[in-house]
Amino acid sequence: MKIKNMSKPLEFNCEDCGDLDYVLINGYDFGDRLLEGVMFRGFPDGHVEIDPEGAEYFKDLNQKKWLKEAKRHFAEVMEMGDEVTCPKCKDDVAVLAERWFRLDIFQK
Repeated sequence: MKIKNMSKPLEFNCEDCGDLDYVLINGYDFGDRLLEGVMFRGFPDGHVEIDPEGAEYFKDLNQKKWLKEAKRHFAEVMEMGDEVTCPKCKDDVAVLAERWFRLDIFQK
């Protein structure tokens, strides 16, 4: 028996706001006090960018390093199905990564 992981694309949906193009990730979750209140945008394809509201503060930091950390953290969030923030209403949003497994049975 062979187990193959098959995945659908990631989707973001807020109960109050509906489908979302991106979600917000709090920099505090991976950058502690240095990035407290700095928000990053996470997209369904795994791309991460700084939210424009935090751009002024972020420009004085090592952007390459912290964007890499933001992307690593977002990948963990997507994999584990943790909560992120809706950019519209600022409520918590659960990541809906619909995954399933297909069993291929091979006979000799």
